Parts: sequence; C-alpha cells; structure tokens
Amino acid sequence: MSESLSRLGAGLVLAWCVLPLALWLARRSRDDAPASYFRALFAALCVSAAMLAVPALAAWLRSEHWFRGVGASVPSFAVLRAARSAVERAASTEPSSAFGVLAALGAIWLGVFGFSLVRGLSGFLRLSRLCSRAEPAPEATQRTADVLSAELGLPAPRVLMSAEASVPFAARPLSPVIVLPRGLAGSWSEAELALALRHELAHIGRGDLALASVISWLRPLFTGHPSLPGSLRELALSREAAVDARVAASEPARYARFLVDLGSHVRFGESPALTGLSMAGSVLERRVEMILNRPLSSRRRVRSTPALLAFSGLAVAAAVVVAPLSWAESGASGRLPAERIREVVRAAHPAFGKCYDALPAPKPSVRIELHFTIGRDGRVSEGHIDAERAPKLGKCAEPVLRQLRFPKPEGGIVTVVYPIDFSPD
Repeated sequence: MSESLSRLGAGLVLAWCVLPLALWLARRSRDDAPASYFRALFAALCVSAAMLAVPALAAWLRSEHWFRGVGASVPSFAVLRAARSAVERAASTEPSSAFGVLAALGAIWLGVFGFSLVRGLSGFLRLSRLCSRAEPAPEATQRTADVLSAELGLPAPRVLMSAEASVPFAARPLSPVIVLPRGLAGSWSEAELALALRHELAHIGRGDLALASVISWLRPLFTGHPSLPGSLRELALSREAAVDARVAASEPARYARFLVDLGSHVRFGESPALTGLSMAGSVLERRVEMILNRPLSSRRRVRSTPALLAFSGLAVAAAVVVAPLSWAESGASGRLPAERIREVVRAAHPAFGKCYDALPAPKPSVRIELHFTIGRDGRVSEGHIDAERAPKLGKCAEPVLRQLRFPKPEGGIVTVVYPIDFSPD
C-alpha cells in the first residue's frame, strides 16, 4: 500500500511541475485560431495529467523482459541511465520509513481528489436532473433545429425548454440535447433563436461536449494548483471563441448584442454546471471584443499545437525512462546474504562467458562491474554494466544481468556492485 502511495505522490509532484511548463508552451498558440489554442490548452492539461501515471508505468516497464532488452540494446540509453542514476541518488534523501514523504503526499492528495470528485459528480447530477425535468420545445423550435442540423451535416438533437436554466446550453455527449431557457426563448425573434441554436450545434459538431467531460474528470487532479483557475478560463474562452468565429461570421454586431443580452440574464450564484465560465464577465467581455475586432490572428492556421504534441510525447517517453527507481519502490534498504548473491551470479557465469568468447581475437584481460538493484520480488529492477575496455562485452552481458533471479530480500531493496574478471587463459 505504501509503495502505491509513494508512486502516486511522485506522480503528483511530476504532474504539478509539468502543468505550468505545458501551459506556457500552449500559450504560444494564443495568436493562432481559437480552435487551435483550445486544442493546445487541452493537450497541455492531458499531458500533465498523464504524468501522474509515469512512476507506476516505469515500475511496470522495469519488470518486463522486452523493455529490459530495449534498455540494454539502445546505445543512447546509456545517457538516460546515467541521468536516472543521478536523480536516484538525489532522491535517496527520502526517509527510509515504510510510510515516507511521498506516500503521505499521495494519501493527502487522494482525500482532496475524492472531495473534488464528489463535488463534480454532484454538479453532474444537478445537470442531469435539470435535463430530465425539462420539457420538449415547441414543434416550430424543433423544426428550426432540425433544419440547421441538416445544414451543418449533424444528426438533429432534441431541443428542451427549462425554467431552471437562464442561458442556453448543450448536454449529454452520447445523445446530445439542447436546453433553452423557457422565459427567455419565448421573447426571441426567429433570428435570435437561430443564433442560439447555431451556437449550441457548433459545440456539438466540434465535439466540445465530450471534451468538456474529459476536462471535468481531469480538473480534480489539479485541485489547488495555482495554474488551474487561469487555464480553465483560457479553455472556456478559446472554446467559445472558436464557436463564435463560426456563428458570427455573417453578422458579428448582431451576434455580439445577442451575447451581451444573454449575459445580463445569468442569475447570481447559478451553478457553474449550468453556465460554466463562458458567460463570466471577463470572459464574455473578451469574447465580444474578439467578435467585433476580428483580429487577423484569429484566422491564422495552427502553428504551435503540433510542437506541443511532439514535446508532450517526448516528455512522457523520457519521463518513463528517466524516472528514478526510488519512485517505483520504497527507499528502505533490505538484506540478502552475500553468499546467496554470489550463488546466483556464479550460476550465470557461463552466459557471461559466452559474451566474452564472442569478442574478436586477441581477447584482452578485462574486468567488468555489475551495478544492479534487487527489488522486493527478487528481480533485477535496475542495472547496468561498466565495461570501459570492452563495451561490446558490456552490451552483450546486460540482458544476462537483467534476467537474474534472486531470493526475495528482507525489508526492502538491495543495491549490489559485483566485479567479474575475464582473461583469455
């Protein structure tokens, strides 16, 4: 249990450190089209959340034979192994108690995450109940939605009316519905109704409902992070601006007036599950300014999003390889009699000898040093071979080292340095 919490705590530290860096890179796309900026911010949030699983993934990979073979066969991994060893030594300052700092951090975060998740689920339930209590819209309104959906090439969603909603919104990613405020929709002209429906249909067509669900699940992972509120506001603004750019293309002034009128009807203290951040004062003001000014940058093609995605993939891959062993296992030092270690290594001498025999003649006298860590399960969880005078020998022998199986140590992990001498005699 403490090992799992330690991995969670280490992943939390990594995710919280990566989030501001990923957001900084994503904000380079601020001058691109709003849709591109939204994708960049969304990717930054997803990549940061993925870092939470890196320590556990690294521990699993180290237990897999195929990954051990890759680590031994790729020459450039030598640099990563050296970097990992340096980080491992730096991380060894953690107390060796069974319930260390990272485990405590993981336990505390689990409690905060659970509370945030309950709050999020309660908002989802309120939204579901509102949709279930809403009544079908008049036939004329539904027909308008059907015509607009056909123009956009979308399946026609159901349109509902609710006295509990103050602004229109779309919900239910799997079977979308559009909910209109009963008191407000009755006063709209046909043109205003079409604007409201086009806006929500644009959200459905862009897949914003599914993306919003993903964001709602990722949000509790970063509860309390200072970068979270600003990133959520930017996500809301870029998402709505992307839709505004579609809907306001022909009549920007009328659409801007319509948004301002909608904003004036938002009820004070209304649940964010119903209004979100898109109608907040500062966000609405920026949306109207972007609609009326229509800067050239809003029509610029994607520029930084591919760079963000490439960076994200490399960051995840490097983090998995470089993640220190102390994240994967408790730092407690275990005990294993030296004679038991010698028995296992000596039993593998024929395999090591085959690697030496494969060297070209004349064969040198050489000493190699096996540096490895015996995990709690008796497997070699981390290891490399120093063989400066015969690098081919070290490369050949590393897979043999990683396949060694020892008795399970008592009380933790065991770090070993074991020399082996080879000579042509």
